[in-house]
Amino acid sequence: MKLKPFIAAVSIVSIFSSCSSNLSTAELSPADSSIEHASISDVVIEKDSAEKVDFYPVYSEDSLPLKMLLNDVYSDAELMPLIRKYNWWALETDSSETNFNLVKANVKLERTSEPMGDEKDSSWLQIINTNTMSAIFYVAGSNKIKPHKVNTVSNSPIRIMPGEKKVINFNNEAYTLKATGSLDSNQYGIHASNYSLFIENAGISTLLSSAPYFDDAMIEILFIGDIDGDGKLDFLIDNSNKYSYREYCLYLSSYATNGECVRLVAGKQTMGC
Repeated sequence: MKLKPFIAAVSIVSIFSSCSSNLSTAELSPADSSIEHASISDVVIEKDSAEKVDFYPVYSEDSLPLKMLLNDVYSDAELMPLIRKYNWWALETDSSETNFNLVKANVKLERTSEPMGDEKDSSWLQIINTNTMSAIFYVAGSNKIKPHKVNTVSNSPIRIMPGEKKVINFNNEAYTLKATGSLDSNQYGIHASNYSLFIENAGISTLLSSAPYFDDAMIEILFIGDIDGDGKLDFLIDNSNKYSYREYCLYLSSYATNGECVRLVAGKQTMGC
């Protein structure tokens, strides 16, 4: 399954349409630093065969160095300060989702109603991409990003289950994605618990995400490629552990310090309709 484009936001061309079929950030505000996770009461864990882990990453959007926007519906209070303050870049792809480029963003804003709200209330803003290519996401706040063709390993969701490894060869370097944790079974089926996802390169191992339990969800790697143009791999990951929302996290290698392969630079949570 290919990653569906999420067309997100940047400079205003015009401001003038319903909740997307499954995602929306309209109920979140820029100051909302909380990340919703499944409650332990939502799931049944039968055994504790793996080392206990905590939720990772846990952050507020304002604490991260970059900003990210998706193809979604936003309130004026959340969107307009971001639009006005930053110059935005778009990770774009063609209709076949085989060619990717990082370019200066070009969008417009259209008035629409709040998802799951009054359809007659058109006080919310929908982000519309105006370029010929579709935008996967938009990012702002970096002086390290330049326009370039993005070399890509995968733009399809990848799940690395506990005990699995995936080796990726990129620019003559080997990257290993691996996961630890348990696979437990109950009346709802098989699910992971005490899960941790790592990336390893050149003798360095970096934790990308972890969750002690899941509620009808699983951490997925949505995009792997050289997004920032430094010749090393970057990642877009959905770190949600609950079916009712998605948590998009952007990891860039150009922000990594000694002892890191990549660093979390931006995050955006979307709620289900």
